[in-house]
Amino acid sequence: MGRFDGILIVSDVDGTFIAKGRVIAERNIKAVRYFISEGGHFTFATGRDHIALLAVVPMAPELTNAPIINANGGYLYSFARKEMINPIFLPEKSIRNAVDFIYDYKDSLGIRYSALDGSKYCRRAVIEPSYADAPLLERNEWDFEKCFKVVVRGLPEELDELRPILEERFGGELGFVKSSARLLEMVPPGVNKGCAVNALRKYFHSLGQNVKVYACGDNENDIEMLRAADVAICPSNAIDRVKEISHHTLCSSGEGLIADLIDML
Repeated sequence: MGRFDGILIVSDVDGTFIAKGRVIAERNIKAVRYFISEGGHFTFATGRDHIALLAVVPMAPELTNAPIINANGGYLYSFARKEMINPIFLPEKSIRNAVDFIYDYKDSLGIRYSALDGSKYCRRAVIEPSYADAPLLERNEWDFEKCFKVVVRGLPEELDELRPILEERFGGELGFVKSSARLLEMVPPGVNKGCAVNALRKYFHSLGQNVKVYACGDNENDIEMLRAADVAICPSNAIDRVKEISHHTLCSSGEGLIADLIDML
């Protein structure tokens, strides 16, 4: 019996486990390894697909011993079994119509989508980071069959202007959530990290285990996950809406939020 038996920590990635500039606090890595060695379960909940996750957390397979929540709840993925679990795809016609609209709406906006074989760009944003390396496709090459999510990148004021227009036009067919001030995501209706946390509970229950869930997040796309958890944790750099619903606000992501949580446990 380990001291962390029956505990599952689910951590958001950007702004929670890693800080700006893709910096991972070394104490987070050491703490997670110790946590797992003492019987705890650790995993990530990210807007990224499992392929893109490895670009920012290359040690993810060794740090996780539970299925990862990907694409903001679009599917679970087990690195141990190399298996995608419960994939939920966007309605193909609806997302094509939405992407066509955004593409013609403003040419400064970047658009990328997550498919079974990874992320692809319809257009790179004017403010796209220099490390954006997913393939850029011509308009006639876009393929939204079995697409998990679409991400629109732009300035905060551009996305704040666009979001209500999209919600009015496509709100009955698509879900919308922001993962940062400059990223607006379109997901299948009703899909979020919170639903995926409940799927993880069922996964552990099928193994004959009940887990107490500690969820950690910093932004709008983490809110449903934090609400679904037994204990909600956020870093000091979280947005105000997240701080309001969290049980504990700990150190910043750059200082090692997950290590702080494990120390608290």
